[in-house]
Amino acid sequence: MLVAGVLTGIMIVSILRNGEINWTVVGATFILSLYLFLSLLFIRRELKNK
Repeated sequence: MLVAGVLTGIMIVSILRNGEINWTVVGATFILSLYLFLSLLFIRRELKNK
């Protein structure tokens, strides 16, 4: 969750600096944070099962 927060912060700063939304960056950040979130959920579930 910390990584996703940092990525979101970087995205917001870049949007403010550029003045427009770069949809490629937004999409990549969203997919990355979603992937991290799902992998964290999966890892936690695997640890509980053991």
